[in-house]
Amino acid sequence: MFQNVHYPVATLAVGDVKSPGLCSIKYFKKEDVLTWPTVDPETGMLATAITLKPGKFIYICQAINPSKAFDESQKAAAAGPYFDMSVKGSLSGSTAAHFLTLGTMIHHQWGLIVPDKNGVTRLIGNQDSGADLAVDYSSGQGADSRKTELSWKWQHPQPAPIYTANAFDIVIGGVTVTAGSLQMILRFEVGAVGAPMTEGDILLINAGFANKNLLIICDGLTLPIDDLTGMIDWSGSIQRHVEKGFASNTIEFIGGVINHEIIEIYAFS
Repeated sequence: MFQNVHYPVATLAVGDVKSPGLCSIKYFKKEDVLTWPTVDPETGMLATAITLKPGKFIYICQAINPSKAFDESQKAAAAGPYFDMSVKGSLSGSTAAHFLTLGTMIHHQWGLIVPDKNGVTRLIGNQDSGADLAVDYSSGQGADSRKTELSWKWQHPQPAPIYTANAFDIVIGGVTVTAGSLQMILRFEVGAVGAPMTEGDILLINAGFANKNLLIICDGLTLPIDDLTGMIDWSGSIQRHVEKGFASNTIEFIGGVINHEIIEIYAFS
């Protein structure tokens, strides 16, 4: 449990006024965490970054900007005081993909990284428990828009700790990748109806690939990327890999893709 018993009592001075809301909402499955951050006893803040298990990811919630909010309220109980916390956001133009994804998400506990617009980032969840997701959908009426309200809820004896790492660590195939953001671009099954590739296809083109660093996962395994800079000599290599220049919008799967394998492509920075 995160406990800050080292930071001294001090004057609560006036802070700079900033626009309300959150910059973004990053979320990840509690069971996907390899190691949680440790507390720096001198500052009371989290001193290290989140590290995820191999092949696991932190996701981005692209909520409507004014809707993103973090709330923290102290409550009393027989066992002592605790804090009720929630992270909220609204999805506009709710789609079938939203409904299917949320139907899976409600069965997991979640950790969240929530950067406030005042420059302070908080971490929701720890090794003991994660936040539960509640979903509220409305189709709207008249001139209203349909939207889905999301609310992650977490309780803890202390306020949500301050997360000072500028990025998080993702362990993939024994290699640690450090990223400040991660966003899924595509996920599909090769050969499925509507999929952009069928068995034996080599090229995959998408405008979202251009000027992006990519993670390309096939059935849970990360494929190495030849970035065409010549830093690694791939000539004669029999290792499965892809070719993709940084500025390019095209991925070339050397040897093609295999029917029914699951392809996931993420952009990170």
